[in-house]
Amino acid sequence: MRHVCCVTLMFAACLSVGGLSRSSHAAPLPEKKTIPNDSVKIAETLVERFDIDNGIDKMPFKEVLAMFEERLGVTIIVDVKALIPNGEEDAAASLKDLENRKITIPAMKKVRGETVLKYVCDQVNVVTVIESDHIRITNAAAKEFVTGETNPIQSISTAGQSDMEPMARDERVRLTPTMTLSFEQKTLAEAVKHLADRSGRNIILSASARPQSSAVVNLTISNVPFETAAMSLAEAAGLRVVKQGNVVMMVSQERFKELTPPTQAQSMVHFQGPTGAVYNLEELEVVGKLMNGIKPTDSELLKREVEKLKQERLAAETSRKELLEKIDQLKQELGKKKP
Repeated sequence: MRHVCCVTLMFAACLSVGGLSRSSHAAPLPEKKTIPNDSVKIAETLVERFDIDNGIDKMPFKEVLAMFEERLGVTIIVDVKALIPNGEEDAAASLKDLENRKITIPAMKKVRGETVLKYVCDQVNVVTVIESDHIRITNAAAKEFVTGETNPIQSISTAGQSDMEPMARDERVRLTPTMTLSFEQKTLAEAVKHLADRSGRNIILSASARPQSSAVVNLTISNVPFETAAMSLAEAAGLRVVKQGNVVMMVSQERFKELTPPTQAQSMVHFQGPTGAVYNLEELEVVGKLMNGIKPTDSELLKREVEKLKQERLAAETSRKELLEKIDQLKQELGKKKP
């Protein structure tokens, strides 16, 4: 009996010690595996240049893609669901027709892989999306779902803009370069140059933005339209972007306000306050300046200033109306004096 008690006590002691041991020297948790994303590596591979010495004449689209896979070392997948409409009676035949479309590539020297791939895709009306482990061949609608609609950069040159017709979605997606790249501990000047080189677009640092040229930026983007990439890069450095013609300029916040003053339409936007009073943007800006430094107990002062502002605007409108009436009278008198 005493032997059993001793064994029991020893077993309990071992459990106790073991428990302390586990809590004091807990086994390290296995490291979480990061999901690999090679989209940037794939994009860099597509930038590599090579020669096409003899060109290609009427090679099936499927074989051209296989040739690209072998040369670039990247998997290319055709998005059948996007390219073959749902409910199509003979989907297999439609896919076979796409795969057998004849592709012609002229001889080229020192050309980027992405340039040749785009040249090929244009011949069958498809586009590419860079995924984490492959290149996807798809249609414009599916690509725009990934990239999002292109956010236009505000232009400071209005000449000829009203004459430009809106571009169809497929053409817009086809012509808009998308960026997949990564900046780690790069200066803004280096990042801007890299973005310009990759996109083939003009982008510069204006004089107002040059103090930020040495700012360090960290940015990773995938399948982002050029305009959005430029705005994201500027935002990372505390800057803004404007467009003049085909040149994108990074400018300081202050310079952006100078270059893009509110339009007349914007200044005529009205807001209704809680008391029912209606104010436009100019009035709200004045009220904001008045409220800077005014205590809540100074509400009467604020009301007087706002009322004064309204009276001034009313007087200005009255003067303008009287002036227009005088102009009309002069026109009528001139009309009467004509023989």
